Amino acid sequence: TPDWQLAFNNLWLKLKKKKYELKVPLKNQPKGDRDHLATVFDEVTDLSRILEILKITNRADFEVALAEANIRSFASIDTVRTSYQKGPFLLDLDQAKFPLLKTGQIYHYAVAEIELQTTPELVPQARKDIITFAEQHGLEVTDTRGKLMEFVFQNYPDVYAEFVKRGLISS
Repeated sequence: TPDWQLAFNNLWLKLKKKKYELKVPLKNQPKGDRDHLATVFDEVTDLSRILEILKITNRADFEVALAEANIRSFASIDTVRTSYQKGPFLLDLDQAKFPLLKTGQIYHYAVAEIELQTTPELVPQARKDIITFAEQHGLEVTDTRGKLMEFVFQNYPDVYAEFVKRGLISS
């Protein structure tokens, strides 16, 4: 939305490979000393459910409903992803590029993430398992911005500062 309210509520709608997905944070996320290093979302792909979560009542056409609700894209990020599987862990290595809105230059960004599918009640253990896996394989476990947050950081610094102020991300 133009006022960033979806994002400020930690709701992330994306179109990937011609399919919509809404990332919704799990409620009651645990707060440990390293929990900020991992984010936990439910990934909703059912269009009716997405509209329900977004409290949109017009359900005739999904994209028309989004437009009428003033929900529009604010970022376009081209990503080349290389994925590896080791046991239950999925390692994604992303090479991303997007325009810097002030200059038009193309910005390149690389980021890696380790994913582990789990259930809400097992999230605390899954976080520990991910960190252990990374450390056992010589991977640095550190705070980093994901692709979208890097886009916001580079292009909308005032909005990024508001995310920090609201505690949605660490600086």
